[in-house]
Amino acid sequence: MKFSLQEFVEYDTNFITSMDLPTVWKIQSEWYRKHTPQLTIKELKRVGQSTRPVDADRLWGETKKGYLKFDRIFYMHTHFDQGQDSLSHKKTGTERKSSDVWYFSPYLLQQSDWFPLMGDHIIRSKIVYEITEVFVNPDDYFGHTGIPLTISCKTQRYQYGGNTLPNSLVSDNVS
Repeated sequence: MKFSLQEFVEYDTNFITSMDLPTVWKIQSEWYRKHTPQLTIKELKRVGQSTRPVDADRLWGETKKGYLKFDRIFYMHTHFDQGQDSLSHKKTGTERKSSDVWYFSPYLLQQSDWFPLMGDHIIRSKIVYEITEVFVNPDDYFGHTGIPLTISCKTQRYQYGGNTLPNSLVSDNVS
């Protein structure tokens, strides 16, 4: 989703007249660029109309309104907090669940004109993570202004069917 179209975080930086916030943006931008890796982001988008209105979208759990396609692929610096992995036993084998959290700078999100949404992919060290939740921690606001300093995302490792990598890693269509 484009950053300008999102309604999750609405703020107007013009009402802050001191130089505090621009200084914080500069320090934060420099920290992200120097101390965090630049990762691949794949932005998901709905395209077209569904031919069968009874088809259910497995990502959002509602009637399909077309098909899913990666709109653009770009790079962004982000902070990564790897949670504790847990193993669960399923009918087809052992599945690894992870509780990974990613932290994005709103300033860098605004510069790249992207806002993370459920279903977007983050690729780190050839491992694909799918965003499952977007939130702002209550402690991550700048003073009492309502401006978040970080946007947090919970992810899970993307599970592929079968033993082959899908074409979505090479092409822009989701398999």
